[in-house]
Amino acid sequence: ATLKMVKRLNFLLQNQIAWRSSLLKAAAVTLAFFGVYILNFSFWAVLGLFLVLLPSIYFRESPERQSVKVSFWLFPFLGLIALYILKSSFPSNFAVFAVVALLLLFFISLFGLISFIFTNRFLFFGIFNAALFFSLFLEAFYYSLALILSLSWVFTVFYWLALFLAVVFLFKEFFEFYGISLKGKIGIVGVVLGFVVFELFLIVSFLPLCFVNAAAFLTLFALLIRDSLAQHFQGFLNFPFILRELTYFILVGLIIFAASRWGI
Repeated sequence: ATLKMVKRLNFLLQNQIAWRSSLLKAAAVTLAFFGVYILNFSFWAVLGLFLVLLPSIYFRESPERQSVKVSFWLFPFLGLIALYILKSSFPSNFAVFAVVALLLLFFISLFGLISFIFTNRFLFFGIFNAALFFSLFLEAFYYSLALILSLSWVFTVFYWLALFLAVVFLFKEFFEFYGISLKGKIGIVGVVLGFVVFELFLIVSFLPLCFVNAAAFLTLFALLIRDSLAQHFQGFLNFPFILRELTYFILVGLIIFAASRWGI
């Protein structure tokens, strides 16, 4: 009983240290983001942000950082784009502080995953991965298809390629985090899923949905195929699971479409 108590106290102490470390690192990165916003996205401010992320934090993390490296580097870019959209289109103090608070929460979660803070890491990573999908699609749909096509074809190709690769690597990271390798073929699966999601992105872009509802619907679809394939690869896929996932997809999809203003 004494040995169990000692182990329990040691675990609690290590957990408190990990929480404190994650909070401090997340606060440092979030302050760097806020500095970029205040300094109007100057080159030196952005460079300072990535210097905080790369040598000061990333390479000092445990080797477990490799399991979330896609999320670690994709999320800062999404955060910068979100702050830029706020700076140019919604210069509201409340909106800025809300995004900064979300940045802090996201980085606490990310560092917590690396430090094994969460008891159910797989469940928490699934939620974190879903939030990244939604953030990615939210920003992608914010810039409408008409606007993208009105720019140079080089920018349009680069924009679509970046979106496609981000989706591919998010799927790939999710499956690898769950220990699904498929004998090295997981990259091919990610490319196929990325192509399917990108095709649906183009279709949804033509629908009269606001960018929030469009992002929510595409995220819902991505989660449906992500979780179904994960269950299949792990040998747990069954008819009740498929029926439940389809029911969620139909119900939530109907809510999204019903909440949209259908007008051209």
